[in-house]
Amino acid sequence: MGLGVATAVPTRLQSWVGAALESQRSARLRSALLVNVTLGVASAAAVLVAMPVAVPVLFSGEVIADSAVVGWAAALALLVCCNRGGGLTLVALGEASWIAIAAVVAAAVALPSIAFLTPSSGAVGTMAALVVAEAAAGGVQFARCARRWPRGGTR
Repeated sequence: MGLGVATAVPTRLQSWVGAALESQRSARLRSALLVNVTLGVASAAAVLVAMPVAVPVLFSGEVIADSAVVGWAAALALLVCCNRGGGLTLVALGEASWIAIAAVVAAAVALPSIAFLTPSSGAVGTMAALVVAEAAAGGVQFARCARRWPRGGTR
């Protein structure tokens, strides 16, 4: 639910980045990425604080948030926010198709990772697999962003 709230920020940044003059594009992209990373850090902190309190309440005390699961969930929140910034950057650079490529890579990593880690490690393994998959997606996005980043005010 919290990441749904965090969606508003990159959505709002789309028009701001998209309306940039060519000479402003690099600075605005950098600012948008910094905002998304900051949002990711704040989201991860919120998960670390709220999840141990919220899970027992939501599940009537039947489920307790394991500290390892909470840590992996915080890492996942951070990566999701950072990757939203990467997706926003890809769109602004005219490389939106790479978002789909990153999603395919994430799925290709997630499915076998979940299948392998969940039976042996339970929820901790599942969360770790999701973090690895999200990191793989981010690697694809940011590698493409680095190749296409505007240099010297031009693309």
